[in-house]
Amino acid sequence: MAENLRSRIKELEKDVKLRDNIVAGLQAGKLESDSRSAVLEKRVRELEAENLELSKNVSKLQMERPKIPSARLISSFRDALDDMQVSLESRKGRTKYLVSDIDISLKANVSYEDDQIHFQLPKLDDTISPDNLSTVNFRIKSMPEMREDIFGYEEVMDLIGMNIEKGEDLIIEKGFKVGEIEYRYTEQIEPDTIVGQMPSPFALAPPGSLIDIVVSKRAMVKVPNFLGLSLDEAKRIFESTELTIGDVSESASESPEGTVVSQSIMAGEEVRHGTSIDLVIAEKRKAKEEEAESIRELAGIGAYHSDKLDKIGVKTTRDLASTPVSVIRKATGVPERVADEWKAMASIHNKEMGKHGAYLLVKTGIKSVEDLKNAAPSKLYSTLKNSIIRRRVRVPPGFSLSEEEVASWVESARKE
Repeated sequence: MAENLRSRIKELEKDVKLRDNIVAGLQAGKLESDSRSAVLEKRVRELEAENLELSKNVSKLQMERPKIPSARLISSFRDALDDMQVSLESRKGRTKYLVSDIDISLKANVSYEDDQIHFQLPKLDDTISPDNLSTVNFRIKSMPEMREDIFGYEEVMDLIGMNIEKGEDLIIEKGFKVGEIEYRYTEQIEPDTIVGQMPSPFALAPPGSLIDIVVSKRAMVKVPNFLGLSLDEAKRIFESTELTIGDVSESASESPEGTVVSQSIMAGEEVRHGTSIDLVIAEKRKAKEEEAESIRELAGIGAYHSDKLDKIGVKTTRDLASTPVSVIRKATGVPERVADEWKAMASIHNKEMGKHGAYLLVKTGIKSVEDLKNAAPSKLYSTLKNSIIRRRVRVPPGFSLSEEEVASWVESARKE
């Protein structure tokens, strides 16, 4: 029994020792955890401090600061120079002093708004870093040899943003005179708005001085209608609208000799100043020249498109043959292929062909007078007849075509 008791005591001692080891391990783990927690808490405090500092910097950058136009900034320093000079002149004594110039190194935020440069200056209590600001260096120099009595000067008013009429009235009202007026093309500013002036706003100038202004002008201009005008009349309009006259060519036309029968850009379209526009002028008629036929005599064009062409001065087959494809398309809205066919029909048409002759020829591959000259009459007749039979071309019911007619077309072309 004593032996069993000793054995039991040893087991209990071993168990106690094991539990002591477990407790020691847990205590060590707790110490390590507490240490890590302390490190993390310290890092959190550091990050919170950094975040607070960043918030302060952002607040400084977002502060509302005075915004000064460039003209006003320069005039302010110049006024300061004038004030110092007046102060020196008011002192009694034989010795005279002169403030010759001021060198300025300015830290500011520079921005560009409404076609003007603006300076944002930091406030006195700002702690913004100079690295975040631009450095502007300039010098204001006095010119004593040209100096007059500044007490007789008047401050120049700010005309920027005014309508030209209101600005001119204000110049006269303040005792100045309107000087040179320069126009500048702009797209975003309302036309006839003053966008610049000399002298600058708030500058000092003698009464009666000239005030030069810069006025906005629309960048786009509507193309005038040159049709029916003589070349000299068209040139005068080009000058007044600041458009450029391009190539001038001549073409046979029923319009009066020397008048415009076609223009490369249709009237009413908006283009930039200086855009070049080509003109076609009616050439002098030959004494025995036959009159050109109306485009309404050509099959395939129709009354609707004929009316559209008539509005731009294209009335006869000669007019149509000399009109650029781009102009035909803009006037009628037809595809380029159709406009090409119409021009080809007009170029080869003659009275002997009737209404459908030129249409049939173009549809079967004859696209010019030269093609018609080189064609064999009998072979051409067979080609045309086959196209009609197979309905590759449209002809009215009862339409007939003879080989003699086709031969006369070829003969007429060869006589030209």
